[in-house]
Amino acid sequence: MVRDWKEKFSFVGEPKGPVVVEAPVRGKPTSLEITAEMKKACESLVGPLSETMLDLLSRVDPEYQQRVRSNVVLAGGGSQIPGLAAALERTLEDVGGGKVRVVEDPVYAGANGSLAIAADAPEGDWERLAG
Repeated sequence: MVRDWKEKFSFVGEPKGPVVVEAPVRGKPTSLEITAEMKKACESLVGPLSETMLDLLSRVDPEYQQRVRSNVVLAGGGSQIPGLAAALERTLEDVGGGKVRVVEDPVYAGANGSLAIAADAPEGDWERLAG
């Protein structure tokens, strides 16, 4: 149930409206307004992601930091949270600005990339992996 709520109602920033879900309370289906809880849960990701992003950026050669800041890419299920990319862009404002975007198919991008690498691998590599 909670996963469905997260996938349907997650957000960072201002909600589009109240988040109302139905859950059993003492066995009876009950409408619950969980906007504040959803906001708190989703926004709890921003701090750790921002910290990690800035840490990784600090390890990039200064000559390339602006290019990297302008090409931050989010992938995976969490990247689909509305407002997350904008929140991370606000973090980048403190270090000169940047652009955060979500890959076209965030859930399967990693698998698609692995498939592309595997398709380009020499045949001998396949034999070694299969053996």
